[in-house]
Amino acid sequence: MSTVIVRLFATLRDVSGSERVVVEASSLFEVDRLLRERFGDAMGSLLGSADAPLEGVVVLLNGITLTDDELSKVSLNDGDEVAIFPPISGG
Repeated sequence: MSTVIVRLFATLRDVSGSERVVVEASSLFEVDRLLRERFGDAMGSLLGSADAPLEGVVVLLNGITLTDDELSKVSLNDGDEVAIFPPISGG
């Protein structure tokens, strides 16, 4: 397991009550699971369905935007920073 900093933005930050959370995780899907466990259904609804973790959100790893394909392939290391942005709508 790696110690990872998770930065949360907009409604994700509102639900968590913090813009920064530290978790022990080795994958992004573990980060998703831990956020759902810690912050409940409100967080889960923003992160997509449990069957499709992080679907519909924008995820950056150390400042680099990840594609949906990359989400399941990334291994996390100590000190990595994961930034998660909820879907943005408007015009």
